[in-house]
Parts: sequence; C-alpha cells; structure tokens
Amino acid sequence: MYSDYLLIIFIATCTAIIGEALTYILVYRSEQYKRLKNEMERKTKKLERK
Repeated sequence: MYSDYLLIIFIATCTAIIGEALTYILVYRSEQYKRLKNEMERKTKKLERK
C-alpha cells in the first residue's frame, strides 16, 4: 500500500524534473531568449532612470 504511494510520488517527481529540464534546454538556453532577456533588462533600467 505504501509502495503505491511512494511510486506515485516518485513518478510525479521524475515527471516534474524532466519537464523542467526540457524547458531549460528548449527555452532558457536559446539565443532568442537570451537576447530578449537582455533587451528587457536594458529597457527596465532605462525606465527606472526616468
């Protein structure tokens, strides 16, 4: 009975880790994301100066 609970928790944890890893690989490492992030940081700093 407890083994079923642990299996479900293990599968859910593995699924979350795999999802986060895929997001990191497909989104956060892309050049387009890095460029957009830098652009937003520059515009935020420019807005804060006003």
